Amino acid sequence: MPVLYQKALIINQQKVLDITKTPNALKLIHTDLSGKFSVPSIGKRNYYITVIDNHTRYSAIVFLTKKSDTSAIKTFVRQIEKQYDIKIQRFRHDNGGEYVNDELQEYYKSNGIICELTPPYAHESNGIAKRYNRTIATMMRTMMIDISSKFLWAEAAATAVYIKNRLPHSRLPDRMTPYQALHGKKPPIKHLQPFGRRCYVRIPEEIRPSGSKLLARSIEGIFVGYTKSNQIYRIWIPSKPNQIRESRDIRFAAIPEKTVSFDLQLSSDSQSVDNQLSSDSSPVDKYNKSSSTSNRTLSLSLSLSFQIF
Repeated sequence: MPVLYQKALIINQQKVLDITKTPNALKLIHTDLSGKFSVPSIGKRNYYITVIDNHTRYSAIVFLTKKSDTSAIKTFVRQIEKQYDIKIQRFRHDNGGEYVNDELQEYYKSNGIICELTPPYAHESNGIAKRYNRTIATMMRTMMIDISSKFLWAEAAATAVYIKNRLPHSRLPDRMTPYQALHGKKPPIKHLQPFGRRCYVRIPEEIRPSGSKLLARSIEGIFVGYTKSNQIYRIWIPSKPNQIRESRDIRFAAIPEKTVSFDLQLSSDSQSVDNQLSSDSSPVDKYNKSSSTSNRTLSLSLSLSFQIF
């Protein structure tokens, strides 16, 4: 499916982070909330918050049913402490009610976490999280262009975060990826797939109905995301709209090719250029050149074939 969009870039001088001097990974966390979305996700979520490490720019996303769900921050802190043996020291976010409440502030105090609140209406003070959420929203909309089931927005957002962690970052030395900055090794990318790609998921023998010897052994699905394993994918089953399966027994369908032909004519008398675009599925590769005493015309017909992701 096409993923074409235009994006305005603001070019400025950026200071490259030095991740080798001090072990500051996961000490300062930027976070911001996005939502409410017009359609609940397949898991009945309406919001999400992103958390970005200031040092490595590694990020994560957490989905919420309601803004006041402070358990998401607590769960994130526990996971970081257990998985990386690191104590988070500071959280930086705005004055939104999802962050400024007695329960979360008391949790910060009891765990020795400093809460850095940005001034009201000073969005640039929390610029890292704000810009990141805007980038994720752009990627999410792009991936959802040809998907009518908009309740898959959460899957698209999670996939966007997964991809961002594996893309080179301008603030890191040698434009390394946030994944490499945090884990110390380059991320594997051979398993990456276009969002929304058609595939076929094997039906395990244990859940096949009785008397199914003549029935299909797989079911058609749509790729919508990744898991912690590079060999296991998240697949949405259109015939069962509320079901997303995690499976490694998948056969991806071939990506269709598209042929586009165009004609270019140059006339020496009129000095005009005529471009005509057409969708011709049969490959054409012709070169015609004709000349006359009164008018010279160069006619060129080309055909291009490419894969649409």
